[in-house]
Amino acid sequence: MAIVLFLQSRRLTTSEELAAHFEVSQRTVYRDVSALSEAGVPIISEAGVGYSIMKGYHLPPVTFTPDEASALATGGVFISSHTDASMKQSMSSALMKLRAILPDKQRARLEKIESHTELPNSQLHQTENAVEITQLQLALCELRLVDITYLDGRGQLSKRTIEPVKMLFFMERWHLIAWCRLRNDFRDFRIDRLQSASVTDQHFEPRLDGASEDLIQGWCEPAESYEVQVQFNKCHVDRVLRQWSLGVRDRKPVGDHIVFTLGTGKLEWMAPWLMSFGTGVTVLDSPELVGIIIDLAQDTARHHQSNLGLLPLAIHKFLKPY
Repeated sequence: MAIVLFLQSRRLTTSEELAAHFEVSQRTVYRDVSALSEAGVPIISEAGVGYSIMKGYHLPPVTFTPDEASALATGGVFISSHTDASMKQSMSSALMKLRAILPDKQRARLEKIESHTELPNSQLHQTENAVEITQLQLALCELRLVDITYLDGRGQLSKRTIEPVKMLFFMERWHLIAWCRLRNDFRDFRIDRLQSASVTDQHFEPRLDGASEDLIQGWCEPAESYEVQVQFNKCHVDRVLRQWSLGVRDRKPVGDHIVFTLGTGKLEWMAPWLMSFGTGVTVLDSPELVGIIIDLAQDTARHHQSNLGLLPLAIHKFLKPY
């Protein structure tokens, strides 16, 4: 049964892959595949190519263990909160089919998990994209060109034809990595900035030069990089690890604090984030970064002072000479 499920999940597989997956010898694979064929399972074997299962053959309905059903229900909660309406609708339909085949006891457990699992502030993650994620996934799977209208970070619109390569959820946004035929290079397109997208009937050959992986790696290791030692109160450690995960180089305890070595492409990116910790953070080895933070603090104070019509002397209550 496990071999049949494995074959059904792939178009083609080799005896080596089967042996590695089930941790048995290739001789055992040959024997079991032969036994399945004798039992009437239509397995196609091509010498030097591998095994496949005849199109249209299906096992009886798959049953789920309680833990498997629970995992699917939990995944449904995440999908509903972090994707668009097209994915939410597909997940809702899939869970409905799952409930239909589960015994009463497991169905009741599934419903309890759904009602007792919640993501606070989930509305912050939901997106109303002009383009459905499921359509982009179709283009990814079938290697189809997509004509898009894209609004970049500077507010400029452009029409492009792209070859979709990979979809990522990064920094609370869905991104589509694709080869852009306008720029003749790989580009990162934020899906919430796509104004329109049309999946064409034209197919493309995948580019296997690894450049798309280099683009993603560049997010983690920018070409220009600074490393700064920053001391945080222990209560902020979890937040640092969540919000600056790609830039944490090292950390070590020092008394009642934790000293992080943080990497960034630009100090200007880090300064506003550090300001949000108030007095719970201290920059240890970068006078330049400290200067940027002071300038930001002074500009912020002047802005609010001017907005509220406060007396000029009021600013000195909040700022001390450096």
